[in-house]
Amino acid sequence: PIQIASMCDAIVAATTELQDFFKKVSNFVTPIIHVPTHITLPVFDYLPRLDWIYDIPRYKVLMTSGGRIGATLLFEMCEKANERWQEFEDIEWIINADNVAQMRTLINRFRNLHKTYIDWSSLEDYYSLCKSVNVIMNPASNNDLDYLVPPSWQSTWLNSKSAVKYTMTGAARIPCISSPIRSYVEAIKQGETGFIVNS
Repeated sequence: PIQIASMCDAIVAATTELQDFFKKVSNFVTPIIHVPTHITLPVFDYLPRLDWIYDIPRYKVLMTSGGRIGATLLFEMCEKANERWQEFEDIEWIINADNVAQMRTLINRFRNLHKTYIDWSSLEDYYSLCKSVNVIMNPASNNDLDYLVPPSWQSTWLNSKSAVKYTMTGAARIPCISSPIRSYVEAIKQGETGFIVNS
């Protein structure tokens, strides 16, 4: 990535972490422009909600991922919830993932939980999905990256994720609950526009 970036006229970084990463690279002179993704957006009121999701008679918690980020913590949360399933009887766990079949294999072992799986969809459908749930979770941990990058890179990689889910939840007028990823910590006003949680 550094070699490719050094051949560009400029780098557009969506997160402070990514901007700081490139600044630390010696002899890197390519200009860096920081454009955060958690900018104010109009509410997407014109998009319909997904009634088949909205009408589920439980509190709807959405976890969405285009890869494996979040899978480790989602598994741990579901494992604990399954042990105390009576306390989570009113929760519908909605998993929207690019690898939804793998997520289904991972989470289906927790038989006491109410679960709905949704294939990765268009951005417009995703906004409609956001409007149909009560909260969106953004769990993430370095363990999710074991297959992808060496341990020394995991924290930088994870903290380089943009706060795009925060933007989407704001557009849908619902709260975002996130792991302490740097861009989310910078964007979320704790207890007002969302929540940062460690576990």
